[in-house]
Amino acid sequence: MHYLAYRNRLKIKGLENPEHLFFVKLDGTGVSSANAYRWFRKVYERCGIQYLGDRFGPRVHDLRHSMATNSLSKMIKSGLDVYAALPLLSACIGHKSLASTEGYVRLTCEYYPELLKQCASLNEFVYPQHDETD
Repeated sequence: MHYLAYRNRLKIKGLENPEHLFFVKLDGTGVSSANAYRWFRKVYERCGIQYLGDRFGPRVHDLRHSMATNSLSKMIKSGLDVYAALPLLSACIGHKSLASTEGYVRLTCEYYPELLKQCASLNEFVYPQHDETD
């Protein structure tokens, strides 16, 4: 059973509210970051993923980057315009501005070459080339 299905069966008032904590204990209080990290390490150790240390990962935050990168790639591959995809992605990951999402876009263009063309056209629009003699 997936965590969300299990979590939603708990008898906790307000759990269905999207603003409610995602990871909760049986009493509805939040799971500490240390406890979440401990479970995360157990999962990737079982998967045979080598731990390289706190600063090198894998880290819980790496899941966020992977989700953002994969989501943006899927949206663009499905034909959604970059200008429409970025605000959706930004809202989904909780950024307050598109500028905060910029790092994810750069990362996506590096790892998904087919998106490089769209990123390049976006850059040409934002930073138009001009003749050196102007």
